[in-house]
Amino acid sequence: MAVTKKETLIRPKLIRVEWVDPASISRWTEEEDLGNLAERQCQTVGWLVGKSTKGTVMIASSMSVTEQGEDRLWADRTAIPRGCIRRIVVLDAR
Repeated sequence: MAVTKKETLIRPKLIRVEWVDPASISRWTEEEDLGNLAERQCQTVGWLVGKSTKGTVMIASSMSVTEQGEDRLWADRTAIPRGCIRRIVVLDAR
């Protein structure tokens, strides 16, 4: 389900995405320490900016309306791949 520009302008959704952040270490590691690497459970809150055809969810933590009131400006954008997402919760943004 893609979010159209018109839907975003009319009523952007405030969401919380619960996701897993993969982990990596870019240094030489002894074999016995290979199992000491674990992903992180994360939560990100922001405005739903869009969703790609492959399911990547795009959110932004800040939103502003242009002076003409015809467009929104987004800041601090994050793209979270579908495979990392555990749950999406729509929040009440009154």
